[in-house]
Amino acid sequence: MASTSFFRASSSSSTPSMAAPKIYDVFLSFRGKDTRYTFTDHLFQALVKRGIRTFRDDEQLRRGEAIAPELLKAIEDSRSSVIIFSENYAHSRWCLDELVKIMDCQKDVGHTVFPIFYHVDPSHVRNQTGRFGEAFVGYEENLKDNVKVGRWRTALREAGNLSGWHLQLQDGYESNYIKKITNRIFRQLNCKRVDVGTNLVGIGSRINKVNLLLHMGSNDIRIIGIYGVGGIGKTTIAKVIYNELSWEFEYMSFVENIGKISNTQPGLLLLKNQLRDDIQYGDRGATMIKKKVFIVLDDVDHFEQLECLLGNGGWLGEGSRVIITTRNKHLLTVQRVDDMYEVPELNFGEAKELFNLYAFQQNVPKLEFINLSHCMIDYCQGLPIALKVLGSLLFNKTIPQWESELHKLEREPEMEIHNVLKRSYDGLGRTEKNMLLDVACFFGDEDKDFVSRILDGCNFHAEIGLKNLNDMCLITIPYNEIQMHNLIRQMAWEIVREDYPHKPNKWSRLWDPCDIDSALTTYKGIRGMTSLRLLKVHSGFFAYMSNHVCSYKTYNGIVKKASKMKLGMDFEFPSYELRYLCWDGYPLKFLPSNFDGENLIELHLRCSNIKQLWHGNKYLERLKVIDMSHSKKLIQMPEFSSMSNLETLILYGCVSLIEICPSIGVLKKLTTLDLRLCVKLKCLPSSIINLEALVVLDLSGCSRFDKFPEIQGNMRSLKELRLYGTAIRELPNGIDLESIEILDLRFCFKFEKFPENGANMKSLKQLYLEHTAVKELPTGIANWESLPILALSYCSKFKKFPKKIGNMKSLKLLRLIYTAIKDLPDSVGDLEYLEVLDLSNCSKFQKFPKMVGNMKSLKELRLNNTVVKDLPDSIGDLENLKVLDLSSCSKFQKIPEKVGNMKSLKVLCLNNTAVKVLPDSIEDLENLEVLDLSSCSKF
Repeated sequence: MASTSFFRASSSSSTPSMAAPKIYDVFLSFRGKDTRYTFTDHLFQALVKRGIRTFRDDEQLRRGEAIAPELLKAIEDSRSSVIIFSENYAHSRWCLDELVKIMDCQKDVGHTVFPIFYHVDPSHVRNQTGRFGEAFVGYEENLKDNVKVGRWRTALREAGNLSGWHLQLQDGYESNYIKKITNRIFRQLNCKRVDVGTNLVGIGSRINKVNLLLHMGSNDIRIIGIYGVGGIGKTTIAKVIYNELSWEFEYMSFVENIGKISNTQPGLLLLKNQLRDDIQYGDRGATMIKKKVFIVLDDVDHFEQLECLLGNGGWLGEGSRVIITTRNKHLLTVQRVDDMYEVPELNFGEAKELFNLYAFQQNVPKLEFINLSHCMIDYCQGLPIALKVLGSLLFNKTIPQWESELHKLEREPEMEIHNVLKRSYDGLGRTEKNMLLDVACFFGDEDKDFVSRILDGCNFHAEIGLKNLNDMCLITIPYNEIQMHNLIRQMAWEIVREDYPHKPNKWSRLWDPCDIDSALTTYKGIRGMTSLRLLKVHSGFFAYMSNHVCSYKTYNGIVKKASKMKLGMDFEFPSYELRYLCWDGYPLKFLPSNFDGENLIELHLRCSNIKQLWHGNKYLERLKVIDMSHSKKLIQMPEFSSMSNLETLILYGCVSLIEICPSIGVLKKLTTLDLRLCVKLKCLPSSIINLEALVVLDLSGCSRFDKFPEIQGNMRSLKELRLYGTAIRELPNGIDLESIEILDLRFCFKFEKFPENGANMKSLKQLYLEHTAVKELPTGIANWESLPILALSYCSKFKKFPKKIGNMKSLKLLRLIYTAIKDLPDSVGDLEYLEVLDLSNCSKFQKFPKMVGNMKSLKELRLNNTVVKDLPDSIGDLENLKVLDLSSCSKFQKIPEKVGNMKSLKVLCLNNTAVKVLPDSIEDLENLEVLDLSSCSKF
């Protein structure tokens, strides 16, 4: 006779703690005539619903006197036994033989035993009294095998001493007990647990965050998404949570590797059937019944998978929880999950611990490997899969072998890591694939707007494409800067190289200086790259610079590196499809004669050897940016008439540039003109007035620039005008200053006079006049309501402030150090937001305004080295003043009595003054930390 039993193995069920796999979780031992169709049947059904693999014998097996060998084998193949001691249990020799076998397995193989005392006293079982005693009276009278009877008694005594459940008639509903019994068995046996592996570093904090999103105390239905790049630990987190929480649910299912399995036929159908079986749907064609379930849908990569497996979730019962893991954040948005969690990279400490566990099989590295291990950890950038793979690979390897692997990784990724990451690439559309490769090869940590401009020029629809790459966790865009994990970047490089690993001239993209050198110096190779869209010969030096600043050392480094590339005068490269050309230190005097920039969007030739870009006119209608920074041999720029869409022109540090072509006036879209340190430039063409869109004009360091062209109000978009260190004397009267936000005239030693309309600078936020020859400010400076800082330090000819300045509501800092000013207007007392007033070393300043009590925000007042004699009583109203510096005021004699009201004062400097006595109220300065009276000869 064959036995009937319940057994369901799913791909999600594994029990790593077992020495050998078992067929069943539970073997049921019971007296059929007592409980087969009542309690035992109800318990069996409950165990099965919880996914606990349960053996229940067939009634047909219990024939004859000897226990069937199938039952003995079933006990051996079970992880545990549930023994239901009922009134007539001991009257069955079959049951007693089962019990002996069960207790033997408990001793020999760690078989777990759960006794249930069903309407019987546990002491009757232990001591063989009551109905159990009656059975043994008969055995001892009728059986001649005393050894067997003794074994039965021993088994009952041992089982009766085990912790279990005692069910009595008055205890209420059996269903409540069955639920408790099922839950305990489920937890204790770890039924339906999934394998999470070992070395779970940093998992705790991540699990806690997901658990918070699950709201386990709520009876709502919650669907949570976990997303992140491949190999970041999404599945591991979901597995641990599943193992910890699934026992609280009546039904549960972990559907693993959905993306991979769905690609096979009929993969998705198999997964759907697994889910139905796990949650006991009933017939596969039946209507769904709402149940409280815990489901993990792992590694989803297409929305149709969610539609098939989850649908709209209407079949989920109250209290249900669903976790979806994916590399694609957008799938979670479309599914309208209740919350989502992005798995972060491991921090350095976590990464170090995880790597060490695999590389050294301990928490700390071997002393001689510390530096090498840190290099490996830096390379992995917190990606768990990389730390595990490389750690395992390097286990028990020598230092030279570690060093060799590091050098190899600089050029070639470890394929196990590469294949994990490449799955995300394979899931992209054609356009997104191209965008990812472009970003990886050319745009590391670049401004999103800049990258979008280039990608749009390639007809890639950057806005939606970058959003998709971000959703796929292949890039991040913090603070509008596109960033990419180094291992994803290396994965992309390998994709470009993989078909022709040693022939860069056949690649779709060139970015590495060594590969570029190899390809460019192979004449036919570079010439054959007819689809070349982006070319970046990057020195690497500019990666660490801000605002295009280039030191002498950096410039020499770029030129030296570029000079190693030997290019003949007849050098050419295909340029018709070119959208972006960046070549630091370009070594030739001109671009190739065949250069065709019709589709070019940005041209960057920093630190180049260019004297003139090209001869004649080129059709460059799509060109938006030209950057020739530090091209020291550049003499002149070409005609601008064919560049009508140019937005940015950077000629910073072009020290040989003498003039700007008058055709610049046609550039109606130009917003930035950077001419810093063009030291031979003396003036700008009058056509500059036609630059209606110009926002930034920077002539800082143009030491020979001495005259601004007359402007008739056309430059109304101008916000930044920087003339630092020029030879300019004045601004033209026709210039419209109303839109100016930043005006920098520092070190313009010859600058004397503001234009008459200077008072109209209502948008002014930064005004720098230090080290100029300015004598006065416009009388209407009260209109400068947006100005927070006014600095006139070292303006030795500046003598007088306009009378009305009280409306400068935004002014926080007023510096007049080393000016010739004698006094301040009374209206200065109305500057209620002023925080710092600095008149240090104003040797002619002798009188402070009388009414300053409204300066409630003033924190620092510095009058050191002035000739001021006293301060007004209203000085005591400055409740927020922290620093009062009167040091070296040789004529200052008396501190006002109200000084005691300045409760915030911390520093009072009176050294080298003529002070004779301090007011009594000085004792009220409870926060005073420094009182300096040194060298006060009269004190």
